[in-house]
Amino acid sequence: MVSRIIKGTRISEEVVEALAGYDLPILETRITQRVGYPGSAASGTTVLESEPSGEAATEIRNLVNEIKKKFI
Repeated sequence: MVSRIIKGTRISEEVVEALAGYDLPILETRITQRVGYPGSAASGTTVLESEPSGEAATEIRNLVNEIKKKFI
């Protein structure tokens, strides 16, 4: 998984390409840099609690689902 991706930047693609050089599984889900993550951490919650219908919560649910499908 690649996290803190800034959408629309070349560096996010370069990180994925660099990781592909290692023989490790790379998840498709990307966690982007969003204000909701540090905001929820500062209040002692998660984005699933503070913004359950927001894009950050959707990213986290997608990550959990992908991990379950691949590793459980």
